[in-house]
Amino acid sequence: MNTAFKGGDTAGVVLGPRRKHAQPGPGDIRLMAAMIGGRPHLVAMKAVSAQPKEPEDYFTPSGGHVRFDFVGDVPGGQVSLTPDADGKGYIASFAAPRAFLELPITSGQTLLGDVEVRLSGQGQSGLQTTSRNYLFTPLTNETTMTSDVPTEARLYPEFWGAVNIK
Repeated sequence: MNTAFKGGDTAGVVLGPRRKHAQPGPGDIRLMAAMIGGRPHLVAMKAVSAQPKEPEDYFTPSGGHVRFDFVGDVPGGQVSLTPDADGKGYIASFAAPRAFLELPITSGQTLLGDVEVRLSGQGQSGLQTTSRNYLFTPLTNETTMTSDVPTEARLYPEFWGAVNIK
């Protein structure tokens, strides 16, 4: 669960408060729909959480240290991963309780966020992430890294774009 972003396909969103900031903070959250152990899961990563914690630390000498207050299944979350007609992809739908998000969300509001898709394939270590793709975050050496866990875990709120809540 703590490395759902590392092996296997994921589809997700990141959301945060309506202010540009360089470092993840309160309200910043990543939600990922992932197939883990043959079952769909909705995994969350919160850099800062006022709610019960499930902390996770990621470290490598090259990538440094990244800490999250919460990494795990979203309590009360719902997720559906349905194969598409040609069998080459799937449709991901998910929902998380508003209270879990720790981010006030109302209809008509604009937040910052991004959409993430991670694709996987067979590598030297078995099934592993082969590409990281975003709607707003630029594709740089750091944001597309697929061989360093803390770098892959990081959130990049400085690049997030407008997300309109309906």
